[in-house]
Order: sequence, then structure tokens, then C-alpha cells
Amino acid sequence: MKVYKIQEKDFENKVIKSKIPTVVKFGSDSCHLCVALKPVFKEVAQIYSGQFKFYAVDTSECPDLQETYIENGIPTIYIFFNERPHLIPDPTEPDDDCWFGKNYIIKHLNEFVEGEIL
Repeated sequence: MKVYKIQEKDFENKVIKSKIPTVVKFGSDSCHLCVALKPVFKEVAQIYSGQFKFYAVDTSECPDLQETYIENGIPTIYIFFNERPHLIPDPTEPDDDCWFGKNYIIKHLNEFVEGEIL
């Protein structure tokens, strides 16, 4: 499964209105934690191929999305389903290299799949 870059103009149709749960990583190439998260996010996308769609938003190119979804800085990850955003909270013990570790993201996606996040 590939992680697709998405722009503001496509966000509503491809993310908000998607019938498939969609995971969106908000970040920027000028953020070292965001850059370090890229390979982790791609690996998670491979694991969940077919269960979720995966997109990346460059907040420097999408100021309206940044204003709407980013409260505490980047990187930020959401699961969107049924036209509702579900924030994956910042970890209490961030991964040293990329803030969100692979297992932390997997834990939250599993909770969603198991119905614990609705």
C-alpha cells in the first residue's frame, strides 16, 4: 500500500467522504520528526493494505487543513471514517527518532479495527 500525498482541493472527496477508513499524517518536510516518520508510516501502510487508505498532508502547502486539524504541532495523525476525524493522540513516551513509533500507530489502528475507537 502506498502513502499518497493529498492537497486541500481533494481532501473532502478522498478523505472525509471515503467509505474506507483513511489514515492521514499531517507534517512538513521542514520538520525533522515528520521526515523521520515517513518510513514508519509507509511500513504501517503496508501492514494495513486493504483495510485503510493512507495519505500525507504537507501542512506548508495546505494552510486551511493545518488550521482545521493541527492543535499541538506536527506530526499529527488522524483516522477519518464516517466523515469524522479520530485523532491518534500524541504518545506520552515518544519514540526517540520520529515521535510516533510503529507499534504506537499499530496499537491505535488495531483499536479502531476492533471497534474501540468510533
